[in-house]
Amino acid sequence: MPWVSREFGFNLRRVRERKGYSQVCLASFVGTSQQRIWAYEAGVSEPGPKRIAAICNVLGIAPNDLFDEEIEPCRQSGEWKR
Repeated sequence: MPWVSREFGFNLRRVRERKGYSQVCLASFVGTSQQRIWAYEAGVSEPGPKRIAAICNVLGIAPNDLFDEEIEPCRQSGEWKR
């Protein structure tokens, strides 16, 4: 059973896109392949702690940001909610 939460892949993609990185660009900065970044986002592969740290360093976020539940905008107010 995977140890990475299902939110991890969703959050990785969400943060990556908000920061303006393509999978290829992030992979280059992290030292891995685009296919590996895709696999993390799709939940097919799990990054190790060193890879998570490298991803977070590039994206300028804390590791917990990748494991938190999805954050969605409220439909009426436009504010963020958990």
